[in-house]
Amino acid sequence: MTIQVKLPQSRKLKKFFAEAGSGGVSSVEVGFFEGSRYQETGTPVTTVAAANEFGTQRGILERPFFRNAVNSFDLADWLEVNVDHRKLVIQPPAARRLGLTVKAKIQNSIRELKTPPNASATVARKGSSNPLIDTGTLINSVTFKINR
Repeated sequence: MTIQVKLPQSRKLKKFFAEAGSGGVSSVEVGFFEGSRYQETGTPVTTVAAANEFGTQRGILERPFFRNAVNSFDLADWLEVNVDHRKLVIQPPAARRLGLTVKAKIQNSIRELKTPPNASATVARKGSSNPLIDTGTLINSVTFKINR
């Protein structure tokens, strides 16, 4: 299962991509990847992430941690500071910084999201009121990959 969240396109971003050169990184993917599973149940982390992000008909409430993180990130400003303006190419070191930056934004969003709160029975079972942190698997599974 793949979840894609498109970043809003600003004039700055459109100009950057229209003028971008070649020879650098083609993309940076950040999120949850196939293969990460909860040790206790074997459930794919992507399944749990999607269920929490969008909610389910079986009672999991929508907790848009991923969209909150992505929407709080100004890619155009980041590119302006981190990309070689003479070549307009994202080199691997900048791509790594981008991956680490967005990964941290997603992890912070998981930590900071408080609403909707867990049911009191869930808080009692977990011993914590943070809706998205239980075993630590979700937050520790956020990663990135660089495609050339």
